[in-house]
Amino acid sequence: MLENASPLEIMDKALETFGNHIAIAIRVFSLDTWSSNPETYDEVERHYGIRIEFMFPDSVEVQGLVRNKGLFSFYEDGHQECCRVRKVRPLRRGFKSLDHWSEERSVSGDMA
Repeated sequence: MLENASPLEIMDKALETFGNHIAIAIRVFSLDTWSSNPETYDEVERHYGIRIEFMFPDSVEVQGLVRNKGLFSFYEDGHQECCRVRKVRPLRRGFKSLDHWSEERSVSGDMA
């Protein structure tokens, strides 16, 4: 019935079905590629009263990429390898810790 529904449609149906007898908890995590200001995270956590879980790229993989290709290789390589190491793999580790999750935009399977 809800196989092709969006997350918002699923939440609407759950609230319609269970009313005040349901709670929806949101786990917040962020991919940190070491380029954001820490103050930004602190401000978000204080404003919303939450703790952000961070997903980091594997430092050994990043060091190998930088050693072999240079710090700014993504300018010449078109981002594929850099994004796989710094973004796709850390996000997949985060998703694997979830029993259920919904994605509006899929992380491409060919980048593993």
